[in-house]
Amino acid sequence: MPTFIIMGNLTEKAVEKIREEGERQKNAYDLAKQLGAEVKALYYTMGKYDWIGIVEAPDNETALKGLFMLGAGGFTRTRTMLAFPADDVAKMTADLPKE
Repeated sequence: MPTFIIMGNLTEKAVEKIREEGERQKNAYDLAKQLGAEVKALYYTMGKYDWIGIVEAPDNETALKGLFMLGAGGFTRTRTMLAFPADDVAKMTADLPKE
């Protein structure tokens, strides 16, 4: 399954209800499961982003649907990157034509 790195920021609405963050985490894990995806890791961070998630989803469309559903709650805004395992990149680049 494709892997997605999701970087998120809590909205003002989320900060006002920060005591509910644990429940929102649970809901995000449940949403991923309902969509056939899996949250592999979730970290809260200091800096440009408030949290970083690593998610595997069946395809890009499923990931996008989940992100729309997550954002629709109004508690977070995200930026997402499609990630490639280093071993897969090593295999792909080994077959590149030589000069």
